[in-house]
Amino acid sequence: MEEKLNFLLKRGITEQIQDGYGEPKTCCIGFNPTEQKWYGWSHRAIFGFGIGSKCKKGDCGFEPSNKEEFKEDCLRFWGDTDMDETHKVNPVAEEGTQDGKLGIWVRYTYDNKVPNKQMRGQLGGIFSEYPKKWGKGEWIAETIEDAKQMAIDFARSVS
Repeated sequence: MEEKLNFLLKRGITEQIQDGYGEPKTCCIGFNPTEQKWYGWSHRAIFGFGIGSKCKKGDCGFEPSNKEEFKEDCLRFWGDTDMDETHKVNPVAEEGTQDGKLGIWVRYTYDNKVPNKQMRGQLGGIFSEYPKKWGKGEWIAETIEDAKQMAIDFARSVS
């Protein structure tokens, strides 16, 4: 734990540290009193949020506020043509169900650059269930509590 503590201390994160490493559905956050910022982190990213911080579409921590934003976010994420060396063309997002759950299907056709030749020309797809609770969409932190929520959202999204 000493290494983790030094990592946080170097960034001035000294208060209200909540380290959720290894625990399901928790997040890692802490407060830097000098900067007046809440930080969220995981094993792969860290970022600080203060009053005036903005959360917009495409940001880590963006939580859609409705079905249309969710659909756009799924299409943005799963339609990324460079992700995992998997080349996809013509991603399409549509509402649907899987196992009785309502959400968004993003479907695409693998192009001829996919390393696995058997997948070329095949239809692929991923289902993302609608969240049980909608987020704030795009928003600005107006209070330090808002900044804390942004840090929580960020930490959960990168964990």
